[in-house]
Amino acid sequence: PLPLKTIDRENGIIRGVVLAEVGHIKDGRGQFSRRSMQAIEKIVNDKPNGLKSRFTHPTLSDDGLGSYLGRVSNARVDNHRVIGDLTFDRTAFNTPKGDLATYVMDLAESDPEAINMSLVVGGEDLEKIEIEGEPDIWIPHSLHAVDAVDTGAATNSFLSIDSTLDRNVRRGCEVLDAAFPNMNRDEVRQRALSWLEKDLSYRYEIGRAHV
Repeated sequence: PLPLKTIDRENGIIRGVVLAEVGHIKDGRGQFSRRSMQAIEKIVNDKPNGLKSRFTHPTLSDDGLGSYLGRVSNARVDNHRVIGDLTFDRTAFNTPKGDLATYVMDLAESDPEAINMSLVVGGEDLEKIEIEGEPDIWIPHSLHAVDAVDTGAATNSFLSIDSTLDRNVRRGCEVLDAAFPNMNRDEVRQRALSWLEKDLSYRYEIGRAHV
């Protein structure tokens, strides 16, 4: 079950929607870092009315009119991701495309993995930090919208429910931060890869030798 008041139908709010996560953009164009999360948090919170949200991205033949959902506000960095609260506009309950607000709330409640949020950011609004052998790190300077879509480029879930996967990611980050403080990216990478190789060796190669 979802946490109490995650989906607040009385007030037309979904709390804790995932806007972006640390890691590679799914199409390989770039990646988000913790600094990216902080930048997104600030951009959203600096908007007096919040960040615009629509039902799917507009296309060349559809400018998005009639798909407006509302505004995302109260952004906050939650470890490896940034989350916010989606407040539906009253018009989202009666659009030319139907009751989109109720549909999104119903879907989020019944199957939150079937819907994601996706940021809309232009190339001119990005600072790109080059990382040798990896996609550039993207630091947004402005955002146009965050839309409800089938599959998000930088998210893996719609709601910030503390699933087993999320808990494991949190624990892993905490272990790495405590074990490798004050190290640069390459140093942490090498130490972590060394740990991984040892784990794989113990788990599979040594275990198989005793079978």
